[in-house]
Amino acid sequence: MLGRGGRRDLRPWTTGLVAYFQQRRGYSLLPLLPALFVDVGEKTPGARYDFQLTLAERLDEAYYRQLSAWCDQHGIALTGHPAGATEIYPLRYFQTPGQDIVWRGVVPEGHRALEGTNSAIGKCSSSVARHDGRRFNSNEVYGAYGWQLTMEEMKWLADWLMVRGVNRLYPHAFYYSIRDYRVNERPPDLGPNNLWWPHYRLFADYTARLCGLLTDSRQVCDVAILAGNHDLPWRAAKWLYQHQIDFNYVEDWRLILTADVADGSLRVGPMAYSLLIVDQDGPPAGPIGKRLEELLSAGLTVRHCRGEPDAGLVAGLARDVLVEPEVPDLRFVHLVKNGIHFYTGTLRYRTTFALSRKTGSRYELDLGQVGDFVVARLNGQELPARFWRPFSWDVTPAARDGENELVVEVTNSLVNRYDAKIRRPSGLFGPVQLRETGSQSAK
Repeated sequence: MLGRGGRRDLRPWTTGLVAYFQQRRGYSLLPLLPALFVDVGEKTPGARYDFQLTLAERLDEAYYRQLSAWCDQHGIALTGHPAGATEIYPLRYFQTPGQDIVWRGVVPEGHRALEGTNSAIGKCSSSVARHDGRRFNSNEVYGAYGWQLTMEEMKWLADWLMVRGVNRLYPHAFYYSIRDYRVNERPPDLGPNNLWWPHYRLFADYTARLCGLLTDSRQVCDVAILAGNHDLPWRAAKWLYQHQIDFNYVEDWRLILTADVADGSLRVGPMAYSLLIVDQDGPPAGPIGKRLEELLSAGLTVRHCRGEPDAGLVAGLARDVLVEPEVPDLRFVHLVKNGIHFYTGTLRYRTTFALSRKTGSRYELDLGQVGDFVVARLNGQELPARFWRPFSWDVTPAARDGENELVVEVTNSLVNRYDAKIRRPSGLFGPVQLRETGSQSAK
């Protein structure tokens, strides 16, 4: 609202804001103006929160709501993204809610994929789309990631977005020219001026398939995290990601104005949640604090995350998947499309290993414990399916000296979909061994 490059010590202002604030908040802002700049005591947090909320409401009325109405009247989908990475309030006015990841704000290495403001970008747009029944939500991605951007990193970031529910990607950018100064206009060029362009369809087809799965599908999700404008907490979200529990952000205004509780579940649009997480160290104040008390009285489970979260945060929650031992880097989402549940099904494991093959020796692959049946490929050669123990094969013809690639596809039981009382362990439990038969074994 202050324009690009505005001074950090300024605050947005406009004609009539004093009266508008009084109308919306029920008290005068003028005696508390210093609180917008310096600490004036216990009233400081409340004044700053109410000021930002009032600005957001005024911006909605003067800008986003009018654009949205015009687009509705003319059959056009309003898309794009607001100024802030966690500015979630305006997205309710977007026919295609959107956000953007630029300037290497999220990368595979380090902690930014799970911690900090940018870590919430994917769920920012997808949560709004799911609550408002929007078919698409989007992200303008890769802008100013630099010429060091690789296709492997592009795939990682696309996966990062899609597993969070983003189903429309705007790759930034495809330039007509990179001559002269244009070479540094928010690089890289993802299109014809890049060396990978003859093979770009491989990436495009891959993302199209997953975006297609995410479109017109239903998310199975039991957990919501309370959010506010510019306030999408990441502490509890990080723990949920690392323990394969999906969630959405629910804005405070939805809890106050549109959400209700039925049969112990929080109903927000088409979604129903059995657990609401409040991720903040202090108690919620004002209208949202009162609303949380009402939801508790109505039978909703509300848990407060203060400090580092642990398993108590989701105690009693029915879990779709439990991974033993824990794998913090594994992400999970449960979707239903055309009556098919994309959870129950096949898990693919892939690894490479080096082998110093001895002349005349034979080699046996043993996968140990599997749930339920398995198909494996060694160096591209498919091995017969195994439905019972031992899950082992003579792989002498397929094994080779040097580097080998092993792909194992494990399919679980339909009982996990249709009978929650009799669930069977799913996946590859091992131990996985490659043995040189008739001589010393190797793991």
